[in-house]
Amino acid sequence: MPTVTSYPAIVSDSNSPVSGIQAIVDPGGSLRTEIRPADHTGAASFVGGHYAVAQRSGSIVATIGAAGHLARIRWTDATRFLVLHRIKVGVTVDGGITTATELTLRAIVVRGFSVDFTTAITQVSMAGVTNTNKMRASMSASLMGTAGPGICTTTVMSGQTLTADAAPFAVASLPGLLATNSTGVAVAVPVGFGTSMVTLYEWTGLGQYPVVLAANEGVVIQPHVAGPATGTFALYTQWEWAEVAAF
Repeated sequence: MPTVTSYPAIVSDSNSPVSGIQAIVDPGGSLRTEIRPADHTGAASFVGGHYAVAQRSGSIVATIGAAGHLARIRWTDATRFLVLHRIKVGVTVDGGITTATELTLRAIVVRGFSVDFTTAITQVSMAGVTNTNKMRASMSASLMGTAGPGICTTTVMSGQTLTADAAPFAVASLPGLLATNSTGVAVAVPVGFGTSMVTLYEWTGLGQYPVVLAANEGVVIQPHVAGPATGTFALYTQWEWAEVAAF
């Protein structure tokens, strides 16, 4: 049974993991609180963690169709969960795009993700180097193992088994794909152009529920409309997430 002392009031409990203290109320009657990351520890001595991975694709042939699979994160553990914190995206042009175009990326949840992409994917091994991409060394290695976040090579990824949701949960329009002229040559988007990293999704809103992935679920990044008709570009992605026992 919790007990309360005189001011500053301390609500304590012998079951609390921090010296029996659950909360402190100051003399003005205000409860002292602290914003902390999602708890990555759990029952049965489970220690998960918080992780972040950034990647660059190959030189993507610009003639990709709408909803082509450009990057993905996949969760396979049957008893723990992935809590997605943030996705950021950006683009650089490495082969001149000669027609101005819209470039909008979207994130969509996929279910029944029983077979991973097998073609045109580069994925990060979360097991190859000690403490790979952990936010703190005392956290556990990612449960993704060798199949960490993945990004396409020079064309869309394929070979997967999944069912995408009916609509994306996040969309970002990348700035800057406007017509300009290079001396003697009409070039809409010249080599070297790059967008800033844009937040595609972020768990920040008060009361907002994050994307939580269970076994054989994932998130895929796609172009919302067909890509440019000419040139090549590279996609940059940044994934941030936690692996937890319960949420």
